[in-house]
Amino acid sequence: MVNGSLVSAGHQEMHDIAVVGSTLVAVGIHHSGEANDPNGWDAAVWVSSDGMTWTRVSNEPSLEVAGYQAMYGVVAGGPGFVAVGIDEREANGDSDAAVWTSPDGVSWTRVVPDESTFGGPDMQGMFVVASGPLGVVAVGVDGSRATVWFSPDGLTWTRVPHDEDLIGSPDQSGFGDVAWVGDHFVAVGSAALNGSHVAAVWISSDGVSWNRVPHDEEAFGIIGRQMAAIASFDGGLVAVGSDADARAVVWTSQDDGVTWSRISDSDFGGLSPYGGRSEMYGVVAVHGGAIAVGRSEGLDGDSQAAVWGSDDGLWWRRLAVFVAPGEQRANAVALFGGGAVAVGSDSSGREVDAAVWICAEDA
Repeated sequence: MVNGSLVSAGHQEMHDIAVVGSTLVAVGIHHSGEANDPNGWDAAVWVSSDGMTWTRVSNEPSLEVAGYQAMYGVVAGGPGFVAVGIDEREANGDSDAAVWTSPDGVSWTRVVPDESTFGGPDMQGMFVVASGPLGVVAVGVDGSRATVWFSPDGLTWTRVPHDEDLIGSPDQSGFGDVAWVGDHFVAVGSAALNGSHVAAVWISSDGVSWNRVPHDEEAFGIIGRQMAAIASFDGGLVAVGSDADARAVVWTSQDDGVTWSRISDSDFGGLSPYGGRSEMYGVVAVHGGAIAVGRSEGLDGDSQAAVWGSDDGLWWRRLAVFVAPGEQRANAVALFGGGAVAVGSDSSGREVDAAVWICAEDA
């Protein structure tokens, strides 16, 4: 685990990572004061040219605003990079969705916070973002409803009207990830079913009009399954997530997201090596296979960052569980320099720090 350049006073977490050329950009949250202080939580950006040495962007007005701001997703797109998250400036807990853009990962500009697009009663937040030839799609929440936003350029945004018949009922439906695949966007997450939730997939050719893939009980389950991340590889699509018992789950699709199959737990070990919970949060394609990252419970019940690999998306093996004091989790992973870079958080010290793990060679 890369550590030295990421340890600083306060609380730091990396939520997502994107790559453009030789520039790695990770986004998340930073707090330099007391964690229980509602003020001082800032959206945070780290940049690196090699994955080993990281610098947190500082003295950037768009990232240092009163109240609570956080970045949850970032993608190469728009003017260079587009990051999404939340902006909570009121003490009542209401928040608005927020978008930042950058040409180089270092200089950032906040998209003008238009209340009609990003705000409203209760909480609005963008958690994941994807880019395609037609524009940029962000997914998140509006109140308790799963919501989609679309932009042709990362700068001008429209909130897609909510369709409960399509997206699902409040509280039980949500998006985990979205990606451009072939000639359309594919979003994965969960949708309501019989008072619980099941894994769900939506498809859109333009980022605005969406269709839900019909529920398949064998693949998507009857209770508690949810997809957290999706990637496209030579063999089709792979999605990762968890089930009601907090076991890691893998799905694959050979037709660009129209039909799905769930991989048997025995093929990759849904539980941790110690029999505890395991969850996958991020996945990236590697040639004909994929690398997934997340967490597994250690012997003492603490959360440990974990990595799984597959040569074909069908047969998986656990590559590593990073056993260390405290708790760690890997939230996202990207390819870089012939290997992979994962980002997350590490609480093995006195405070929570941003964390980076590097795999020098493909799985």
